[in-house]
Amino acid sequence: MIRKLCVFDLSSSISTDYVKIWKFQKVLADNINKHRNSGKINDFLILVQHQSVFTFGRGATLDNIKVNKSTIRDKLYRIERGGEVTWHGPGQLVAYPIFDLNNHKKDLHWYTSSLEEAVIQTLYSFNITGERNKINTGIWVGNNKICAIGVSASRWITYHGLSLNVDCNLNYCNVIVPCGINDPKFGVTNMINHNNSRSVTTHMVSQNLVNNIVKVFNFTQSEVISYTDSIDELEKLVSESNITDELSLTEIS
Repeated sequence: MIRKLCVFDLSSSISTDYVKIWKFQKVLADNINKHRNSGKINDFLILVQHQSVFTFGRGATLDNIKVNKSTIRDKLYRIERGGEVTWHGPGQLVAYPIFDLNNHKKDLHWYTSSLEEAVIQTLYSFNITGERNKINTGIWVGNNKICAIGVSASRWITYHGLSLNVDCNLNYCNVIVPCGINDPKFGVTNMINHNNSRSVTTHMVSQNLVNNIVKVFNFTQSEVISYTDSIDELEKLVSESNITDELSLTEIS
């Protein structure tokens, strides 16, 4: 069976519109569902760097904002994934796998564990030892989280995904309790803080992460689409769809 991964790499530029990226995920999930019985087995992966934004899982509490939210200039969104509040911004590589688990394994625990494995292997390529934590999700270097994972699925088609800190401004995390982990012994960190042998860029990490996702999920083919072509194709799909903001994405004011 030929299983192809199509990668829309938008990570070379900072995306200023979180809602647009959310719509891209939705329209690709809709595309998979429409072609599910055609024998065409294509999964998708969106790579992006967001402008500074805070997102909350569907059941997340606003109590994990440490400051008066009116003092936060960045937008806050409640979305469909699980988990508590997290921050996205420049220098952080965000990956949104839009996978049909009917063609892999219909098991969200297996899926999340596989994403974790791809991140662990990516970190290893940069001489960084990433590990799972028995209590908390994501990937850790010691007691510091380096990659957050929050996923969702509908009809076994996944969206949302992971955020890997490459070289971002972690001061943004000081205004929240990241991922709702309030224990002072736990923190957050960047790849750049743990790699002394060579520089680390989001471009380098994105290439490596794609290769490891292809390997871990046993894709037989992969295609990386350039930024310009990715934007053109995704915006065309959105314009032809009836995707709306709906209640599954809500801006918090």
